[in-house]
Amino acid sequence: MPHPVDVVLTFDVDAESLWDARDPDSLAKPIWRSQGRYGPRVGLPRILRLLAEHAIPASFFVPGVVIQRYPDEIGTVLEAGFAINHHSHTHTWAQNLSEQQERDEFGLALEVIERFTGRRPTGYRSPSAEFTPRTVALLVELGFEFSSNMFDDDSPYLLRDGDTSTDIVEIPFAWHMDDAPFFCTATSCRGARSRRRARCWRPGHWSSTSSAASRTAAWWSPCTRR
Repeated sequence: MPHPVDVVLTFDVDAESLWDARDPDSLAKPIWRSQGRYGPRVGLPRILRLLAEHAIPASFFVPGVVIQRYPDEIGTVLEAGFAINHHSHTHTWAQNLSEQQERDEFGLALEVIERFTGRRPTGYRSPSAEFTPRTVALLVELGFEFSSNMFDDDSPYLLRDGDTSTDIVEIPFAWHMDDAPFFCTATSCRGARSRRRARCWRPGHWSSTSSAASRTAAWWSPCTRR
């Protein structure tokens, strides 16, 4: 008999930033970028209606530039009662940033989110699924309470900075819980849409691949069509 599994639903509303941050020529590619506009304009309202219909809690991670570009659309997340957490400012991969640039990405997004929501975000998700050697220290310095980035467990634990323990709760996830590898098409993000690889999205997979009484995060994007 399958064991119960607690699943935390999370959504990254990247809009065009997913494409713009990776391809400097994106501004000259209106069709390419239109994939990103689908997220806040079409995908997000559908997700919010589904969450409301089934009374499902969720968390949203939104880059600062997306909040600035789509204030009305992102405002519906707040109206629905969900929190908006930190997903960088421009969705630029952290490993491509200098120390000051990484700090600026954190600071700019913090300012935008706090001004927009009236609260300081408590959670962080990297836009590149990677940290720099400085990232955890910045999370501690800036007072973050949780992170959802790592792959090394089925249950939450306290994040470490090297050999030093922190008070930040890490809520790990796995790529098969993320829709992007299967359905997203972008620079450095080409989805594999085969039926075989997408089987993990069937309901039975959630119980058959998870350990007993485990908790994991599902990481989805409104920009993908499924």
